[in-house]
Amino acid sequence: MEIILQERVSNLGRIGDLVNVKAGYARNFLIPYGKAVRASDENRALVEAKRTDLEAKEAKDLGGAQARADKLAEIAHISIMVRASAEGKLYGSVGAAEIADALAEKGFDIAKKEILLKESIRELGDHDVAIRFHIDLTVSFPVTLMTEEKEGDSDSDSDFSGEYVDMDMEEYFGVDATDLPETNTQEDDSTES
Repeated sequence: MEIILQERVSNLGRIGDLVNVKAGYARNFLIPYGKAVRASDENRALVEAKRTDLEAKEAKDLGGAQARADKLAEIAHISIMVRASAEGKLYGSVGAAEIADALAEKGFDIAKKEILLKESIRELGDHDVAIRFHIDLTVSFPVTLMTEEKEGDSDSDSDFSGEYVDMDMEEYFGVDATDLPETNTQEDDSTES
């Protein structure tokens, strides 16, 4: 299906371009969202007439995106505290939602869809994350994943000190061991006849 683009579309074209796309892509996405119109002489004339307005709107959107990118540059970087093994592998992963939440804590609102990750981050350390504010503006932002460790404790979940504590059953359970029923773990040979 031939369509005329009313705004720049990634990997497709710019304003006023006549492009050929699959019918479902045009009917279900491009046309309903106002990104394109069906190709006809009448629509081409309308797009050409509105071209300057559309280009001005796109320039305004790019200016707003640049202002957001400048505000993000003021933050410099973010650190996210995670749980990880001794080898530096995360228990789970960090995705766009966690990065967006960390940026929101710093006062910067961002949509998850603006954060471009090929796959979730699964290792500690410094990572560069691409953030797309506009089709023409993508910036790289540093994210550091780190773990908190208690002093002298390699496993942050455990309170075990490594010492054996001798405690009798009465102290631990609050019952006398003589009050417990006896259990016979050996089979009685006299019952077999």
